[in-house]
Amino acid sequence: MGVFPSEEDAPREPLLPLLGLLNVPYLVDCPLSPTGVLQTQNLKKWSTSTSFLPTLTSSSPTLIVHSPLQRARQTCLAATGYVTPSSRMNLEDPTMNGVNPGLDNVRVEESELMIEKTPTEWLPGMGGRLDQRLIDFKTWLNTVPEKQVVVVGHSQWFKKILGMTFKFDNCDVWVVKVGEEGEWGQATRMYKGNEVDGENQM
Repeated sequence: MGVFPSEEDAPREPLLPLLGLLNVPYLVDCPLSPTGVLQTQNLKKWSTSTSFLPTLTSSSPTLIVHSPLQRARQTCLAATGYVTPSSRMNLEDPTMNGVNPGLDNVRVEESELMIEKTPTEWLPGMGGRLDQRLIDFKTWLNTVPEKQVVVVGHSQWFKKILGMTFKFDNCDVWVVKVGEEGEWGQATRMYKGNEVDGENQM
């Protein structure tokens, strides 16, 4: 990940040609790394051992919403057993046709509003599109009938929407309560996902 100079310290034009040297589509929508695969395997073990999704759905209908990017889809499948059919024609995505175990009280959606902060949005003065996606996501979330929502996305996206000063670790599971007026409360961690040996889970 690049670190760009602040807006007042550097002109914007020299940064733009740099994007042409990058394989931007791959950087934005890359699959899980080998370490990421191990982390999702540990997440699946935790989710299964704690009956994470069945426990949620036993008390109330649950919505699962995930980013369309490959790594989020793979993580969603590990955590919940569900993923929607892919909206993007990526033949490298093994979950392209979707997976739906058919558990009662579960609905699954994919949202383009949840894509990770893009290379362009890292440029000074170009973050407005991400801000608008977050506003639109919150507005949409307030309209869904389910009272419990599992959101599977990306660290920069979560950092921004929750107003946090740090990024979540890969495969972390956090809980946020949303008030009647749509206000988001403080996030608390249920599971620490960055470890690959399974010994430091919460």
